[in-house]
Amino acid sequence: MTVPYLAVPFTFLNTKDENFVASNLALGSEFHYVDWKEVNMGAEVGIDLNKSYSYISLYLTFPFESHKGFGK
Repeated sequence: MTVPYLAVPFTFLNTKDENFVASNLALGSEFHYVDWKEVNMGAEVGIDLNKSYSYISLYLTFPFESHKGFGK
């Protein structure tokens, strides 16, 4: 199963010399593989809109507790 998303994250930067808002357009999708119930994978592309950086991000998340290890 995939879960696509669209977002417009922004940051207000207040510095000694200048104040401005940086923003991106983020397009991504999370992928939930049926056999890996505890694992989520995803990818995101961010496009610079104003005083920001464009980027590509890939990620893999899973639960891990020090006393239990992987899983719930």
